[in-house]
Amino acid sequence: MDIKNLGTFDAGSRFETDVVIVGSGPAGLTVAREFFQTSTRILIVENGLIDETPDYAALNKLESIGEPVPRSRGGGAAFMVPVHLHGRRNCSRTGVRCRAFGGSTHAWAGKSAPLDPIDFVQRPWVPHSGWPIDHRSLTPFLDRAIQVLNLGPNVGGEGPWNLMGIEPPRPELDSDGLRSFLLAIRSIALRPTRRDAFWVKNLLRAKPTTSECC
Repeated sequence: MDIKNLGTFDAGSRFETDVVIVGSGPAGLTVAREFFQTSTRILIVENGLIDETPDYAALNKLESIGEPVPRSRGGGAAFMVPVHLHGRRNCSRTGVRCRAFGGSTHAWAGKSAPLDPIDFVQRPWVPHSGWPIDHRSLTPFLDRAIQVLNLGPNVGGEGPWNLMGIEPPRPELDSDGLRSFLLAIRSIALRPTRRDAFWVKNLLRAKPTTSECC
């Protein structure tokens, strides 16, 4: 991967490419990965640098007017920041948004779980609940997502415990209303970050008003 700093180019510079991807976060890198080993030229534009700096992290600050912030959200951030940042002082203090190459993957702690069928259903007691698709619509893509995130295998329920040869935990609560949601535990490594991908270019410090591609 050819990584350049847009600040080193002259104003009005032009870049020839076939596809432009805005953002080098999990979504952008996953799209770029789909073009690996093809002749398609990919240009990724990223607002941040390789590592997040305090100046770029400050761009995430916003002012919310009219929408109260629940106490639970504030308490969750206080817990998430030290867990997700792993000692990286320059990353966003929210623990979830990072303006740097790789985006929010800098803040991921390594746990993943699939959505349940009920997550897609409209429930009167849950405001704005209900999806225009159902759980089955995403099932065919789950294996691909697991491969991209370097997770696996795709087993639910007590399957992971059985594969590890560990007796599943048996809570003392009513087991009819509970089930294990653990999908997998494995280090997350987004493969699109390979720097030997010569057909992918990445421009750092990119802004919509300064970038022109052709």
